Amino acid sequence: MTRTQLTDIREPNRKHGIPMFILLAVFMLFPVSLMARTPSEQVLNEVRSYRSWTNLEGNSIEARVVEYSREHEGVRLMRKTDQQMFAIPLNTLSDADVNWVIERAAAIGVVTEELRQEFMRMEEERRAAREAAASITVNSRPSSHPTGRSPFAISAASILGDDQDNNIVNATAIQSDGAILIGGVFGGSPAAQTARPVGKGKRNSPGVLLRLTGDGRQILNGAKLGDFISQIAVDGRDQIYVAAGADGLYVLDASTQRVIRHHDRLGWVHRVSVSPGGYYAALVPDNVSGRETTPGAGNIYVFDPRGQQLSRFRGHRHTLDLAIHEPSGTVIHTGWRQARSWQPDGGHTLPVQIAYLRGVGFNGQTKWTGYDWGTTRHEDNFLNRGDNNMADSRGYRITVGLDGKLYVAYEVAGGNHIFRYSPFDIVDRVTNRIPSGPDHFHSMSNTRSEHKTFVGIYEPTDGRFLAGQEFTARLSDGRGNAWRISSGEISAAQNGLFTMAAATAAGAPVTFKPATSSPDYVGGAVLHAMSNDLGKREYGTYFNGGGSRSVTARNITGNRDPVIVYSGYIKHPDDNREFFLQHFPIQAQKGSGAQSGFFLVMNGRGGQSPNPPPRP
Repeated sequence: MTRTQLTDIREPNRKHGIPMFILLAVFMLFPVSLMARTPSEQVLNEVRSYRSWTNLEGNSIEARVVEYSREHEGVRLMRKTDQQMFAIPLNTLSDADVNWVIERAAAIGVVTEELRQEFMRMEEERRAAREAAASITVNSRPSSHPTGRSPFAISAASILGDDQDNNIVNATAIQSDGAILIGGVFGGSPAAQTARPVGKGKRNSPGVLLRLTGDGRQILNGAKLGDFISQIAVDGRDQIYVAAGADGLYVLDASTQRVIRHHDRLGWVHRVSVSPGGYYAALVPDNVSGRETTPGAGNIYVFDPRGQQLSRFRGHRHTLDLAIHEPSGTVIHTGWRQARSWQPDGGHTLPVQIAYLRGVGFNGQTKWTGYDWGTTRHEDNFLNRGDNNMADSRGYRITVGLDGKLYVAYEVAGGNHIFRYSPFDIVDRVTNRIPSGPDHFHSMSNTRSEHKTFVGIYEPTDGRFLAGQEFTARLSDGRGNAWRISSGEISAAQNGLFTMAAATAAGAPVTFKPATSSPDYVGGAVLHAMSNDLGKREYGTYFNGGGSRSVTARNITGNRDPVIVYSGYIKHPDDNREFFLQHFPIQAQKGSGAQSGFFLVMNGRGGQSPNPPPRP
């Protein structure tokens, strides 16, 4: 028998056999002829005997099929050693396992005709999804425009959308074999029709997760998980962690098709981070509608690789993002608070926003807090001790890069920001660790209060500052313009290549101008790449009329350069002109909605399997 994936759903001990109420119900609903079937002794022995069923963690149990479970919408198993009951949800069964259950278990009445019809419906969905995937990739064509050169050559780029106005690709990730993951809200798009309901997802669910070949040109698998997907992450075994908003947190197998576990009682899960070893943390904001700016402290949940909760603790101030660092057993989070601070001369107080950076142990105990300065003159950590540091600051995005360093992206409203100093000493200047950028796009000179970005690199064990860089756009007269990270993302590959998905009003530095964007208005959604010390610009591009949401960079075995996946959304123009650089797209035409989600892949390579082998 094909090995079947088994979820770790546990139920109270029950007596051997089929409950009488189920037998009575089946007898009343179905013809006597159905119940009177006489199976062969071979079939009876196969069903009654205990078999080896293997769960997604690689553990096997000896169990046999008992009955159909309405509660868990699957087949119930009984373990041989202690008669403990387990359930296999329908959406975790492979085609081969479905056939085995139907052919054998149905023969003795433990699977009803109702369940048989449900299995047939699932098989029809799978067949339709395979056909839809084939029809989409057949029409895929290369762009007639330039797509860039190595090491930033675009291998695929596509819009994703339907007749709704909120289409967006919020999340990206890359698995170890190079397969691409994208997630967001585009449930009515043609590409999403290849996805099947997984977990509590439905066929019409707008929240979609797609798994693509490494070049981004073909769909391997897809899952519809609910109404929303805000972030995805992968661990060292390529298992997928999905922050699914009101639907909680999913942990899926590498194919996206099976639910390992579902944390559906945490609340509205906005952000998730996972370590290579499978420790993970989730952020649940207090204020869901303000989750991108004013979410409140929120709750942070920490889990071990088996899904056991290690701790739950409150965030700090307004908590906007988190990252997990397994070697030190630390969850690091960032955000900001609104305050009023005395000025350096002591004359009066003024409002100011102050960012923080905090490390908390897996047990929920605070280890260290950086920045988060005090606002009264008698405090040792007084914000304006020695200098005017009144530029507003907020911590927005944080990640532990694949190079092992901690990266944090902040927004600041002026050059007199707090990141010129150590996170733990307001008079210890660290500007000597901020390399001189290649031009004035990496300087806060000639700027005002428009929001700009500062990126810091830290030691994740203790928050020690290692390096940083300033980012600003420039108007035609040279004055600073906004460069925002508040709705974007940051990533770092194993070789330290730093990538940022950001947004600018106008005047971003670019190395590649897409033919579908205005050559003069260099603004909108921005993708930017820097060297591992943040001292050299490696790449820059932009898409007019859109916004950035996610970026992931990862070195893949056999690739000289890191694979990069970038995503966001783009508004449709009023006319019918070409508005996005479509290159081997998985959706050829835009929908009728006001905007489409988009993604692009650089340096990708195909050849991945729809059913990746389990990783140790």
